[in-house]
Amino acid sequence: MDEPAAPVASATVLPPPAPASPPQSPGIEPPEQGAWPDAWPRFTELDTVSTLAGLEGLNFPVKVPMEWECTLAGRADGFVKYNCGTPAAGGQALGGELIVRNCAQPCDERQQTAMRQAEDAWGLQWRRAGRHVAYAESSQLQIDGDRRYGLVFVAYWRGASTGQLDHQLVFRMTAPIDGAGRLRRVANYLRDVLLF
Repeated sequence: MDEPAAPVASATVLPPPAPASPPQSPGIEPPEQGAWPDAWPRFTELDTVSTLAGLEGLNFPVKVPMEWECTLAGRADGFVKYNCGTPAAGGQALGGELIVRNCAQPCDERQQTAMRQAEDAWGLQWRRAGRHVAYAESSQLQIDGDRRYGLVFVAYWRGASTGQLDHQLVFRMTAPIDGAGRLRRVANYLRDVLLF
């Protein structure tokens, strides 16, 4: 009598980590139709910037204001998170999170919506600014008793090696009200590089 065949181990591809818990203040769905704001400033040759090359999860350099630092805050298979911004504390702090996740295939509208709904957006209304990007912003956030500007966007882009839509970028940052332009410059740079 033949012995039963031993089970064959199969490789299971796990999705990259979602946020550890549901967002406290997710964005309002569905996104309103809109466009990426043309009035947001861009970096010019007059800006002093730092170019961060070799950030894990990003196959392109990232330009940020000179005083910014980006430190690795988390890593897993298909996931990397950075805390970026100025070292200033309290109401003068500027920055937040830059997160990259793999987007499980097919990275279609349903998958993108589920991933966006898992992100904290201070309870603001999402605005669609292209086929694969939504953002929310406000200059009325109350954080630790201070009024702050907040900008969050979730975008999807094609990996260089596959040519398929397979990555998610989350940009979630706050600044003093007069620091909104600095966040918008970084957001515009990322948009131009990723072509979303």
